[in-house]
Amino acid sequence: MTDERELGEQERLLQNIHRFGGLTGVQVLHLEGDITSQTVRRALDRLQERHPMLAAHLAICGIGMTRELPFLFLRRRLRMGNTRPIPLRVVDGNGDCSTCMQLELKRPIRGWRRPLIRAVFCPSGGKEQPHHLLITTSHAIADARAANRITRDLLDFLGHPDRSEQLEPATGLPPPLESLMPEKSRDDSAPYLPAIRLPTGFNLFRRKQTRVIRHRLTRGQTKHVHAMVAQKRVSLHGLLSALALIHLGKTHKLDELTLLSNVEFRDQCTPHPGEETVGCYIDIIRTRHRTDLALWPLASRIMFGLITTLARNRAGASVLKLPTFEFYRREGWDTLRTGMRLDALTVTSANDSGIRSQHGAIRLRDMHICVSLATVGASYFLVSMEREGALDIHLCHTVPCVSDTMARELLDAIIDGLKGL
Repeated sequence: MTDERELGEQERLLQNIHRFGGLTGVQVLHLEGDITSQTVRRALDRLQERHPMLAAHLAICGIGMTRELPFLFLRRRLRMGNTRPIPLRVVDGNGDCSTCMQLELKRPIRGWRRPLIRAVFCPSGGKEQPHHLLITTSHAIADARAANRITRDLLDFLGHPDRSEQLEPATGLPPPLESLMPEKSRDDSAPYLPAIRLPTGFNLFRRKQTRVIRHRLTRGQTKHVHAMVAQKRVSLHGLLSALALIHLGKTHKLDELTLLSNVEFRDQCTPHPGEETVGCYIDIIRTRHRTDLALWPLASRIMFGLITTLARNRAGASVLKLPTFEFYRREGWDTLRTGMRLDALTVTSANDSGIRSQHGAIRLRDMHICVSLATVGASYFLVSMEREGALDIHLCHTVPCVSDTMARELLDAIIDGLKGL
């Protein structure tokens, strides 16, 4: 552990995307109870004391060189000393948080000595309305598991503001993924795998906005889904991906589509960074699939195809890298023409979040998750997360690249498929 280190390769790439407003994660917590801006401020301070990555800021430390465009880049270090408190903005009004969420998704986290996390508190507009607390992070410091860790700790601090326990101060930054994993497997004979995009009109210069819709299954429905997944020997990730790809293939009359899977590598790291660690330990892997197969065979192919790709050609299939000349030659114009859209779908399966509803006198009524796609990304971003035995399905999409009607039809198809297993 160290109090200062340079960004890892994937951290640097994710932070560069974030600087242009891309892949920013926002968790919206809808809370009931006696909460004030002072209470939130104390909870954020305690959160920053507990997690080193939230107590660090970025500092420029020189110029680096790469083999791909743009060849030169500013090297940045994570530095814990003299970091400012987590920024908190209080928005007075009627308790509506939709406008705040859109602003948070678009606005990168910048500022001298500022941490890569910020918060917005929207007090309740009436007795029957909940408070809204928005937590915004750069993907460079928080994957899905880390975001859930942040939420659990924050809710605990909010629910027990007078708890006298002593927190150990943040003493060292966790290492980047690259230092905990063997070198990426490489298959030089593997052909380049370009993205297969959904058809969309030319909209490079049109203003884009990321929106999210959600459905929550009941505990009984969730238990049945897990039973069917176990019976068919597939993964929940494969099942959700298959339901989405089948619908998109039929809707757009495409026999094949590419899929982006966010893969968690904490359990493969040596030494293990720990479940309590806030950091980013993921890779984004591209695989290609036919959409005209039956549901369970396709779900199985997605699961085993991802396993095989990780074993044989993780380096070639990873999209967390600088674009190569082959990308510019074969996909550059299509990427620009479609408003920086890549593959049809990205899927993250976060499993059990460990987030509870009751924390002392504070109750979590509901929560929403959104990841900004307006700068660059797939047409759809599907996030599944289990909370207290019930499965939450969040579907992010970017308008006008995808209409609200199309997104609703996709989510309905996924939910209907899960209920009809």
